[in-house]
Amino acid sequence: MHVITGKLRENAKQFPSDNGVTFNVRLSEKVKVWDKDQGVEVDQWTNYSASFFCKTEQGKYFQFLQSILSEGSLIVVSGEALHAVTFQKNDGSTGVELRLTRCRLMNGLNPNYQPQQAQQAPQQQQQQYQPKPSPMANNPQNYTQQAPVDDWSDDIPF
Repeated sequence: MHVITGKLRENAKQFPSDNGVTFNVRLSEKVKVWDKDQGVEVDQWTNYSASFFCKTEQGKYFQFLQSILSEGSLIVVSGEALHAVTFQKNDGSTGVELRLTRCRLMNGLNPNYQPQQAQQAPQQQQQQYQPKPSPMANNPQNYTQQAPVDDWSDDIPF
């Protein structure tokens, strides 16, 4: 299993079909490596891709995916395997993208997400829980103070 955590720099691409909608996200990982030929640190990128399927364009799961798989969200994605795919970059060079297969969205946080306010029925006034004071709380004679253990110099018993 592979787990990738990242921040989305763009909204997930949506691909509607007869069976539902596929959401595709791209994540990148930046690593600094030493280039011994140039004698400097250089940035290297690893590109990842993951897809999520939703059976309908309506409902809570679709809305959840739309809100979480949007620009600025932090997501954690797991997948059973990585599949390397080559592609042509804009500058003509060849790039490699690692695609997660059988993806699962493990966690997500969208700091920009604001849920829609549903119409709510008038709320009944709720009673606040007030814990009863412990009989020991007001009587300091019930407490015994133990001296802290300062001697940790004993040898390990094994």
